Order: sequence, then C-alpha cells, then structure tokens
Amino acid sequence: MALSWTMDKLGPLCRSAEDCALVLNAVHGADGIDPTARTVPFNWDADEDLSGLRIGYFQSAFEADRQTRAHDEAV
Repeated sequence: MALSWTMDKLGPLCRSAEDCALVLNAVHGADGIDPTARTVPFNWDADEDLSGLRIGYFQSAFEADRQTRAHDEAV
C-alpha cells in the first residue's frame, strides 16, 4: 500500500489526538501478513498530566517569513 517505503507513513486521520489514539489502540500490532508490523505496548492515558512533557522543534523552521508564520507562532 505504501508508495515509498522510506517516506509513506500510513495511519488514522482523525479530528483530535485522542481520536487517533483510540484508532491506533484498535489497529496497532503485528497481523501475521505485514513483516514490518511489530507488536509493542501502546500506553496512552487521556488523563495524564502534560505539564511534565518537553517538546522539541527546529527553531529555524518556524522563523521563515511566510503566510503561516502567525499560525506557527501560535503553536
């Protein structure tokens, strides 16, 4: 199903991260057909306190002067 093994990433398209987590929880893991699929734990807690998480980003990618700059800064 993938067009390019190095670039294509198949997954759910949802309205929220929580919806994606619900779908991923239902479909993740090896199925015996896809040799690249692995069964690993999927630990998701919707009530987890996010204040202790750290998020990294490439600052230079958000410094460009373009139409989306206001949206980038809001994120």
